[in-house]
Amino acid sequence: MKLFLFEIEDNKQPFPTKLLDYISEERKQQIEKYKHTDSKLCSLYAALLTRMVLCKEIHCSNDELVFSKTEKGKPILTSHPDWKFNFSHSGQMILLGIEKHQEIGVDIEKPRKYSESVVKKCLHPSELALFQQLPDTQKETAFFEFWTQKEAFSKQVGKGLSLSFETINTTDKSTKEELYHWQYKEYICSVSAKKLPKHLPEITTITQTELEKYYLKSHSVMSNM
Repeated sequence: MKLFLFEIEDNKQPFPTKLLDYISEERKQQIEKYKHTDSKLCSLYAALLTRMVLCKEIHCSNDELVFSKTEKGKPILTSHPDWKFNFSHSGQMILLGIEKHQEIGVDIEKPRKYSESVVKKCLHPSELALFQQLPDTQKETAFFEFWTQKEAFSKQVGKGLSLSFETINTTDKSTKEELYHWQYKEYICSVSAKKLPKHLPEITTITQTELEKYYLKSHSVMSNM
């Protein structure tokens, strides 16, 4: 298992249209649908980060990567099916996880205001009991710890948001064995896999400058993600 974090350093600069050459037409169309620049940038850089990491791990070129989606919409690498990946973005941060031979799910969230109705709808009764015992100052972080773990778990099992979150009990021993969560700056992060390493792997941070140099120096345009 390898984990990567990427932060968009400057979202005030003109949109980097030259980098669109290195992603698929489908991804370009998806980016066009977003109204806000932050969302456009996250979608672009998530695809670029995924491509770069996979190219380096597999030792292949960008145009050798072929992607598709499962029935539930999870992106998969059909050109190299042994390799599994998953990414998530929130605010200006992107989290990417890759694995070989087993599925992986990740989620990252920047804590924000939430409603009590969402808490009751998303938390398993065992989680809700623990949550209600917490002081108010700890509840926001705790809620997003629950949320990101549920999101990562549901993506790992390939069901995404089609899996009802209130049915996932992250306090259950067997489920906990498939989850890690941690905090990076103000963001809450989680990763899920059937067989986790004994300790959370070291997380590689990749800068915007590193990513852009990788593509603009040498790489061939496009395939399909």
